[in-house]
Amino acid sequence: MAASQTSRLILWPTTMIAFFVGIPVVVGLAGTLFPALGYLPALGHTDLSFKPFQDALAAPGMSTSILLSFGTGLAATALSLLLVLFFTASWYGTSLFQTVSRVLSPLLAVPHAAAAFGLAFLVAPSGFLMRLISPWATGYDRPPDLLILNDPLGLAMVLGLVAKEVPFLLLVVLAAMPQTKAREMTRVAANLGYGSIRGFFAVIIPQLYPQIRLPVFAVLAYSTSVVDVAIILGPTTPAPLAPRILEWFFEPAPAMWLQASAAALLQVVVTASAMLFWVCAETVMRLVYRWQVTTGDRAVQDFSLRWLTLGFIGTILVALLFGFTVLAIWSVARGWWFPDTLPNTFTLFHWRMAIEDNAMTIWITAAVGLGASLPCLALVLWLLEAQTRCRRSTGKAVKGLLFVPLLVPQISFLFGLHVLFVWLGIGGTYLAVTLAHLVFVLPYVFLAFSDHGIIWTQDMGKSQRLLAFPIGGSSGPFACPCCSPRC
Repeated sequence: MAASQTSRLILWPTTMIAFFVGIPVVVGLAGTLFPALGYLPALGHTDLSFKPFQDALAAPGMSTSILLSFGTGLAATALSLLLVLFFTASWYGTSLFQTVSRVLSPLLAVPHAAAAFGLAFLVAPSGFLMRLISPWATGYDRPPDLLILNDPLGLAMVLGLVAKEVPFLLLVVLAAMPQTKAREMTRVAANLGYGSIRGFFAVIIPQLYPQIRLPVFAVLAYSTSVVDVAIILGPTTPAPLAPRILEWFFEPAPAMWLQASAAALLQVVVTASAMLFWVCAETVMRLVYRWQVTTGDRAVQDFSLRWLTLGFIGTILVALLFGFTVLAIWSVARGWWFPDTLPNTFTLFHWRMAIEDNAMTIWITAAVGLGASLPCLALVLWLLEAQTRCRRSTGKAVKGLLFVPLLVPQISFLFGLHVLFVWLGIGGTYLAVTLAHLVFVLPYVFLAFSDHGIIWTQDMGKSQRLLAFPIGGSSGPFACPCCSPRC
């Protein structure tokens, strides 16, 4: 294929991706920056100043909110990554690993808010777990006065984030594992006397982690700026930074928008600081890894650690499934008084009222989902097909651009995007909501397809080769057709 034809074939989908992803983020950040500096002509503010930042920093409990966002985000990301890596190191290649992966993967489709509510109904002082052991084991005939949810340290929020991020990171790891030749290399490590976990960390992690690093940063950015999970499970006095920003944006006094915009930029600083801390931790871990390799310790006795890791993963899986079950029971319960294990009577009244009162909302939600997903699916398939025909990989610039919406806190540029939509005359419309969703749906669709086995590119020195394979192997309908040892 001629170079000019190749360029044109790749140019159009790449340009559209830049338009749908890059421009909204840049314009959104600009639309947040100017109000943060006191410039919002629509409200009569035409002089630049740092007063919005001063007001935001002077808000009661602001330092605690910042530390909560920073700490809970780092803790949730680190725990999720460690659980996934230890579980993969312990059980990769076994039927148990495949079974758990199949069960966890569909949980990605569950909204974070639904998972958070399910966990809340499960572990709350009046939740299902307490009902199972009350009053016969605890003596409680009314809910105990325990601060399990909304605790000041955000522990419940961290656990809620871990429960949702573990399936995502596990799917990312599954996509990257075939590129590491894990089976062959772990077999070599076992022949050299290494335990399964130590061997995995010695020979697989150095190849695996660079491939999943961007998704890990996306998890970190989300965890430090999450809104829905923080509202449901997080502290309230004060709340983490992102929920407070949202609250200020919805204040009746429009002047609060300036303070909220300044706080939104502070959220960017918090997320960037967490990423910088993570990079520093990577450096430390790299030094520890090099030292551990030189000790010669093979850690053969890892039986207990393997089963402990499986216990944690199983607890997350069971908690999510039980949480959804409790949600379903609450939806049909006429009354469910503590300490009854199950409701005395059931009814479909709540479902009927929800459907009747929110029929239009349900249809709009479905329309927004389809309106955002289908164009993104078509665009990503177009780009990947063009790359396949041209035997070219996705450039680093395109990949970096696609990850920008996942690495920048949503709360920091959505207000600016809203200002743009209002200026264009489409604020509050179906089109505006759909376009805003496109910014986030497109990266996830690209991540799902390009990293999960349909198209994958490997750098081989200065040249590149294209591999095509289904998830979990290198054979099947998407197997490489060339059958050449070089491919």
